[in-house]
Amino acid sequence: MKRLLVLASLMLATPLAAEGINANDPADIVAAWSDAVVSGNPARVDEILAPEFQILRGSGAQMNHEDYVTSELPIIAKAPDFELLEATENNGVMVVTYILEIEASVDGQTMQRRAPRLTVFREIGGAWYVVAHSNFAATQ
Repeated sequence: MKRLLVLASLMLATPLAAEGINANDPADIVAAWSDAVVSGNPARVDEILAPEFQILRGSGAQMNHEDYVTSELPIIAKAPDFELLEATENNGVMVVTYILEIEASVDGQTMQRRAPRLTVFREIGGAWYVVAHSNFAATQ
């Protein structure tokens, strides 16, 4: 039933019509992405994902936009800390690498506490949307 409700909400709002991330600083943009995932709210995550979104986890699991927002999102104890954030931007695309320190579980497994991430954002109509996210944390 939950999956059907999430799918119904996805059909009512497309990422291009959604809010996106309204920030300019790469650290603020990454924090908004992180905050959406920490919230555990699929609708909040959906509103900042680009239509072509993909995620690749350290376990090798991969999902597209629809699969991700209808999956069980990671369970995160508190907002994570970021280190060594580096960003490059060109023609409305921003690539950000960083180290994330987090207390979380995904798919019932504990996630490595400190590991690198790579997130790609695309600017659409003045707001940023997550295009791709790579999480290099191992799970155990």
